[in-house]
Amino acid sequence: MRPRLRSAAEADTVEAIRYALPAMPKRPPRKPPEPERGLTQTGVKKTIWFHEDEAEALRLRAFKDRRSESAIVRAAVRTHLGVED
Repeated sequence: MRPRLRSAAEADTVEAIRYALPAMPKRPPRKPPEPERGLTQTGVKKTIWFHEDEAEALRLRAFKDRRSESAIVRAAVRTHLGVED
């Protein structure tokens, strides 16, 4: 179906309405998280390579426990290294 063509008067009205609405205020600038060092807004980003069976087990556990894969990996690392909460 073709869009309906607007008359010149309708087009002018649409443009007038578009410019009459107030613009949203701009957000204050955020401090950059230094991604080149692996830093993000919530922590340090690391890349971990898993074998297919490990990745599948992690995915299934995350689904079963209703937790993110990252949360499960963090808990396992903290337990293995003896890091307290």
